[in-house]
Amino acid sequence: MARILILGGGCRGTSLAAGLSADGHAVRIVTRTEARRGAIEHAGAECLIGTPDRLATLRGALENVAVACWLLATARGAQGQVRSLHDSRLQSFLTLAIDTTVRGFVYEAPGQAGVDGAAGSAVALGSAGAPGAAGAPGAAGSAVAEREGFEAEGHPGAVGARVSACRTVEAVVLAEGVRIVRAAGVRNAIPVALVRADPLDLDAWLPDARAAIYSLLAGSR
Repeated sequence: MARILILGGGCRGTSLAAGLSADGHAVRIVTRTEARRGAIEHAGAECLIGTPDRLATLRGALENVAVACWLLATARGAQGQVRSLHDSRLQSFLTLAIDTTVRGFVYEAPGQAGVDGAAGSAVALGSAGAPGAAGAPGAAGSAVAEREGFEAEGHPGAVGARVSACRTVEAVVLAEGVRIVRAAGVRNAIPVALVRADPLDLDAWLPDARAAIYSLLAGSR
């Protein structure tokens, strides 16, 4: 059994947590408000109130965590706020993870094909000899909605409808996130994996996210 931390993802993250919990893993989900606590706990996960916008709220989130998942490719908010989630906030969190129990990091980067030239969506990038970051692919999403908050979906009762209404973060922003994650993986000797499936396609995204997590758990044994 491993403890897995999920930041973001909204209803997708809760669905992912339900499957991981059913497999016997301990899952912790970070959410900004109490509104989603019931759905998170119903999925068998621990709910922690916090936000990447305020790093101090995440300090306890990493306790005894084996794999941390940064699932913010459908984050919404002011453009600068969303960009910071894949830049300065991401870098700060990766720094926070140093000297913790974290032994794997999952980053959501849909459409970032060509990162390693390999087939498939979930791609493990080793802590040494990792391939270079991808450029901005044409398959990634469009402009970010101008509203507060980093969670992409709302009430968990209508996953398909809520997810289909979302858009992914701009490709150039995600490409920078890939670069940051890759560099941190090499620097800190923490293997990372990418989830490259379309987050708006839950049927494709869920197995891809699971594959990314399990590739890191398998490599840490």
